[in-house]
Amino acid sequence: LRLRGGQEPAPASQKPPGSPPTTTADVHVSADTPPSPSPGLLARLLNSAPVAHFRSAPPITRSWVTVSVLLTVLASQRLVDLRSIAFAEREVVRRGEWWRTLLNFFYMGE
Repeated sequence: LRLRGGQEPAPASQKPPGSPPTTTADVHVSADTPPSPSPGLLARLLNSAPVAHFRSAPPITRSWVTVSVLLTVLASQRLVDLRSIAFAEREVVRRGEWWRTLLNFFYMGE
């Protein structure tokens, strides 16, 4: 085998470091090296288009969507009483339940 210009290929021991292997003798595979695992369900989910779109949104939008979905799910499972998040001016002024002024904007249910 001759290269262009009439040069002979260098033996494997004389190859520059980092050069790609040219024969199977140049490839060193260790029996201790486990095969690389395929990406799991969570990795595929985190790299999906809707998640990538969510991550590209501004932080305030991501926060609003997260709190809205979380509050709606908690209310639909009856873990949060809707009467405690409904805006009631009397409760805000007299009892100091200031969260009612914010949380009612995050609820997306009926």
